[in-house]
Amino acid sequence: MAIELRILTGARGGHRERFDKPIIALGRHHDVDLRFDPNADLDVSVHHAEILARPDGYVVRDSGSTNGTFLNGTRLTSEEPLESGDVIWLGAEGPQVEVQLLEQQAAGSAEVPATRIRQSRRSTGERVRVAVREQTAMLRRVLVLALVVLVGGIGAAYWMGHRDSRVRVSELLALLAQSDSTAAQLQSRLSAVGDTTFAAALRQQNAELAERVRTSSANATPNQLDSLKSELLHRQVMQQGLALMDLSKISVENDSAIAFVVSELDGKPYGATAFGISSNGLLVTNKHNVRSPLTGKAPTRLGVKYANTDVLLHAHVAQLPSDTSVDLALIQVEEPGRYPSVRGIARSLDELHPGSPVATIGFPHALDSPMQGDVVKTSLTAGTLSKLLPDLLQVDAYASHGSSGSPIFDERGWVIGVVYGGDPQSGGRLTYAVPSSKLVQLLTARESTLLRP
Repeated sequence: MAIELRILTGARGGHRERFDKPIIALGRHHDVDLRFDPNADLDVSVHHAEILARPDGYVVRDSGSTNGTFLNGTRLTSEEPLESGDVIWLGAEGPQVEVQLLEQQAAGSAEVPATRIRQSRRSTGERVRVAVREQTAMLRRVLVLALVVLVGGIGAAYWMGHRDSRVRVSELLALLAQSDSTAAQLQSRLSAVGDTTFAAALRQQNAELAERVRTSSANATPNQLDSLKSELLHRQVMQQGLALMDLSKISVENDSAIAFVVSELDGKPYGATAFGISSNGLLVTNKHNVRSPLTGKAPTRLGVKYANTDVLLHAHVAQLPSDTSVDLALIQVEEPGRYPSVRGIARSLDELHPGSPVATIGFPHALDSPMQGDVVKTSLTAGTLSKLLPDLLQVDAYASHGSSGSPIFDERGWVIGVVYGGDPQSGGRLTYAVPSSKLVQLLTARESTLLRP
């Protein structure tokens, strides 16, 4: 008895083949008998199922496939006999194959239809099932055809969606590779200027994002894939901008002007950051570093140590802004001498935009960060400007207690803002700063020589 197999759905829909052999293998491997498209019919396993010739007809069985084999919608758990009109599904959402048994009669007058021969060898239950199938064959074919059309449409949409997802995932992996390359360059630059704090935070953020791309992309929705792509592109742009920024030059030109602030407010010691703006020892910090948040009183003790020194200098508050909403203060070193100042202060922020690379020099974690004995050492962190408002700069860069009063530099090495706080839910990754335009209003003619156009 021969058998004809007609592929109803999938990449090879409409293809049919006849077989007259004891074992017929179905799958995507090149050596199977009924082969499916290895690139498109991905629900089909390499060796998915087999149709076996038995003395009383054909049976079908699963070959340990990944997505299972179904006969007329019921998943196979053992061998099942085949009848003409049966539909084999290779996976619940995979291609479907219709079976047609081709009866062959032996020569002579005692010819007996093969169907009857098979029936006589079957159990009573099997013969009843065959009879019922024969009586309802037309109805079943109509239902199967409707199901084929429905599942075919769903399958086509599913396949198109999967193909689109595979393209999106490939794009994500390519972007991830580019981001890893840029990150390596940036890590090298950060190591050169000794920025271990930001370098460690950057490595962790990149590792977390890479893990999310690799683990979630397989089952992610198109919207989730688009969100991952947008995040990767943002990080790539940020890291490219920082990689091009001369962080070492910014550090060399400004590091010595950064000072560690020690204050005592309401009997409690605090650590913060300030930066010099004149050679006579005038520095900028935050008002909340030199005024009690509870009583508004001045500090009972105030001193500063310039970066890379171990000398604690006495200081006092020299000026506060008339606008009480501006968190800035000028403090004056009391010991006479010549002190370092930053390279320049931006008069306006017209050339800045979200995504602009920035760098911060200060003392995150105050004295909890590693120091060289009594010599105070700064930390340089880098990031990007994420929001620019008249009264606020929002920066994607690491900061913590002790960072308050730190100057934020643009790629030219000019101060564009003064750190005053951050979003407590961001883990130190979102920093707020007073724009330099507010600082300009506090400067006298002597300090205005630092202003840059």
